[in-house]
Amino acid sequence: MPIYEFACHDCGEKFEILVCSGDKRRRRCPACSSRRVVRVMSIFSCLGVQLTKKFRREAEEGLKKEKKY
Repeated sequence: MPIYEFACHDCGEKFEILVCSGDKRRRRCPACSSRRVVRVMSIFSCLGVQLTKKFRREAEEGLKKEKKY
């Protein structure tokens, strides 16, 4: 179950919610109870994508080196 970050349009509150797969419910802001919230890109998810790309690139380079020998 991933943790998603949300931001409220009404009060600006930023918060995180643990979301079960397939859960499509509209979220409420814990500060003002507004339903005008949007999911935002978290730094964790951005770093995860970058690390995955880095590990894939390093693995491909490692395979190329092994083929040379």
